[in-house]
Amino acid sequence: MNKKIFLEFLISFIINWILIYINLPIFRKFFPDKPNKRSSHIQIKPSGLGIVFVVTSSMFFFLNKNYLFLANSLLGIIGLIDDRLNLSASIRFFVQFLFVNFLIHQSHLFDSIFQNNLLIINFIIWLFSNLILIGIINFINFMDGIDGLVAGSMIFVVLTSSVILNQNFYSLISALLAFLFWNWSPSRVFMGDVGSTFLGGFIVSAITNSSSIEFSLLIFISCMPLLLDALVCLLRRFIDNQKIFEPHKLHLYQRLVQEGWSHSLVSSIYIGSSAIISITCISKNIIAITIAIISLIIIGYSLDKNHAKPFISS
Repeated sequence: MNKKIFLEFLISFIINWILIYINLPIFRKFFPDKPNKRSSHIQIKPSGLGIVFVVTSSMFFFLNKNYLFLANSLLGIIGLIDDRLNLSASIRFFVQFLFVNFLIHQSHLFDSIFQNNLLIINFIIWLFSNLILIGIINFINFMDGIDGLVAGSMIFVVLTSSVILNQNFYSLISALLAFLFWNWSPSRVFMGDVGSTFLGGFIVSAITNSSSIEFSLLIFISCMPLLLDALVCLLRRFIDNQKIFEPHKLHLYQRLVQEGWSHSLVSSIYIGSSAIISITCISKNIIAITIAIISLIIIGYSLDKNHAKPFISS
């Protein structure tokens, strides 16, 4: 890590830590997260403080000329409004649709994929890509339900993206570390939709800005501990004929907490899994990546069957 990157890392950490501290009373008043039957916490805590790392990261994206990543701030703004006013799902989806298609339009990777294909083939690719990329944004949002899980796991996803794309995202890693200080169990703040949708948008931006399908897949794989839980939960609810768009507490991480596991333990499992998966992705060793993914699936299955609350709709 050269001096410039280290200085940005340090400055970002200090700025984020101080801004969260200063803004706690404001967000406690205007963005209170009140527990309900779907919550995994029992006390009112300030939400929406993900806006701090959204603003500082956007500033560093600009300074480091990562201009396309500035589009993530749009998701952050909509997320902040949603945290305050509870926007309809249709509005959120429309903004996510515009965001994803802006990135696809700007992507050199997609330009190369779309070349020399029949129109119907390109339409299928476009449709499938929208489904996956919008799904990623929402899956990261779904996973932000207990202390430290998303912030801690995303540190390694951002690290992987920075190395794979050879771009400076270390200020975002530092910002997440500062946020994690306040968000670790027992948490004093939540990032809210402003933070989780911004982070989901970052993943989508990294995937679409890759120079090859291989690099896109490596970044996607680095998110597996977060995405697999959300995807498996969605599929199981669909198979059980549940209303998949209604709030619930059926993700694996939620059912482990309901069974008495602490937030810190569950989050540590996900963060540790993210670290291992990220290391294998950075190594680009297909055997190591395959072993890590298979191990992740086995561990997830074991936790679900032997330790989590049964998958029953409440």
